[in-house]
Amino acid sequence: MSDLQEIDEEQSLLRGQSTPSSQPTAFDSRLLEVVAEDILRVHAINPNSWSLHLAYGGVLTLTVGHLAVVWLIGNDNGFWLKGDLDDQRFDALREAVSKTQKFESSGGFKASGMTPQECVELIQQYSADHVESIAALAKGVQTRAHWHKWHQPQLVTDLSNLVGKELPSPAYPMQGNKSPVVTEQVPGRRYWKISPGPTGKYWDDFREQSLIAMHWSDELVDVSAFDDDQSAFSAQAKSELGVSNQGAKSLWDFSKVMQKG
Repeated sequence: MSDLQEIDEEQSLLRGQSTPSSQPTAFDSRLLEVVAEDILRVHAINPNSWSLHLAYGGVLTLTVGHLAVVWLIGNDNGFWLKGDLDDQRFDALREAVSKTQKFESSGGFKASGMTPQECVELIQQYSADHVESIAALAKGVQTRAHWHKWHQPQLVTDLSNLVGKELPSPAYPMQGNKSPVVTEQVPGRRYWKISPGPTGKYWDDFREQSLIAMHWSDELVDVSAFDDDQSAFSAQAKSELGVSNQGAKSLWDFSKVMQKG
């Protein structure tokens, strides 16, 4: 699944993330505490292992190694756990969340689609598993976090102020950072970033073939033929493809908004 984001020309803050088609989105203070505590945990294990950035649509994303371990946005919050999703101990989690995704190669799974309250309760319920999961990822990082170029130092500063805790910065250098701040403004031009598959594994193929693609369904559907009204488009995408609100927004941007140049 690709992660598409329009890059704003102003630094985004945790107090509210604005996008061209939405109102500022605030993050739940209890979940911000979770992110802060996770940063402290993994930094103590391996200060090169993590990064923090705002992904598509203002999703606050903490990554450890090559995986997003906690992500926050509206009522579609989630986290990553190491283990077998079909294990009996995860019965309560499977029943409570609307979306799960296995990652066989990483020996774990993602659980998402949770309201802030649901996410807080489930992270607390599976606290030991969560802590063990992110610790294992941090220990496995040999050089630096996979998403180090997307790390946004300002987010750490904002988070530190909001939770009232002094948070560290990753040990890797910030030179060449690709956080979404545009220094050169070109009138009429809009900037996007694309994550070509899990951990960017299709990047070379995309570059060699000069293409950009997104995967939201195993069915081949021409979404450019969907309604030109965004609300109708979103309803059609959710009905026919079973995507979330975030997925429908990505497809809308990809098929109706993005242009060459």
